[in-house]
Amino acid sequence: MKQKFFSAFIFSLFALLLSVIALYGSYRYLVFTALDEEALGLKFSIAKGDNLKQITHQLSEKKLIRSALGFEIYARLRGLENQLQSGEYSLTAAMSSDQILMRLVSGEVIRYKITVAEGKRFADFWQQLRQHPKIISALANPAALAQELGLSEVSQLEGQFLPETFSFIAGTQDRQIFTQSYQLMQRYVNQQWQQFGQQSLLDSPQEVLILASIIEKETGLRAEQPRIAGVFLNRLQRGMRLQTDPTVIYGLGDEYQGDIKYEHLRRDTPYNTYTRFGLPPTPIALPGRHAIDAVLQPQQHQELYFVSRGDGSHVFSKSYEQHQQAVNEYQLKRK
Repeated sequence: MKQKFFSAFIFSLFALLLSVIALYGSYRYLVFTALDEEALGLKFSIAKGDNLKQITHQLSEKKLIRSALGFEIYARLRGLENQLQSGEYSLTAAMSSDQILMRLVSGEVIRYKITVAEGKRFADFWQQLRQHPKIISALANPAALAQELGLSEVSQLEGQFLPETFSFIAGTQDRQIFTQSYQLMQRYVNQQWQQFGQQSLLDSPQEVLILASIIEKETGLRAEQPRIAGVFLNRLQRGMRLQTDPTVIYGLGDEYQGDIKYEHLRRDTPYNTYTRFGLPPTPIALPGRHAIDAVLQPQQHQELYFVSRGDGSHVFSKSYEQHQQAVNEYQLKRK
């Protein structure tokens, strides 16, 4: 009798052990084995306020996990049911449930990038952010941004934002990127002014931005920017007009259709540097760091003129006679 009881006990114990092993195997299979080792990634979003049950249901619907119940139990056993963070994630069925849970807890959300090019106008920057599908347009208009930044007029927005590549998450508001770009620009131009401003012919960081924006529109070659800065500073020092087409074009606004005419050069506006002396009232574009540096550390020379070769580079001249020869060679002969 005792022997039969002992045998039955051993058999039950063995059966229990097998059940535990099988259960542990199932647990490992559900939690640590990918649903599809060759699956492609997809975007998965958690909205603010979503609870574990809602998130688990979405994961199951998108076929990212084997078992909704298994995922939920595992998250609760780990004590992570309230630590899943909202945002947009890149997930795949090639990830195990454990890997998915850890990513959702870590907040490792998808980050997008947007590049603001040097030489673009503020209006271009404004449209670029408004057209991005992952950026929320929280600002009604540029006037609202100007007010938020403490600027009295919309025109003061031009040139005040540093062209840069910005990284952000889905749902970021436009004001956040504008503010970041604005603060970067103010910090950079003021730092450079503190270091080099005393030896400059200009009177303020704002004047640096104005001239840097003109240089940005005059050439796409960074190597030429300090030389062109030297030309404009030489002209200002001698009391000459800057006579630069990009300022005239800016002053024409929507009237400019891609072809600058003689009558445009003669029409007086605050931005017409053919009819007015000195710098225009505001920048005409968003200058980058290199253009700002060029203004504060210009090339020292006696040149007063430059003309485009037609390939992006320029010919520089010290006298008007030399300049006219260059114009005849590189401009008039092409017409």
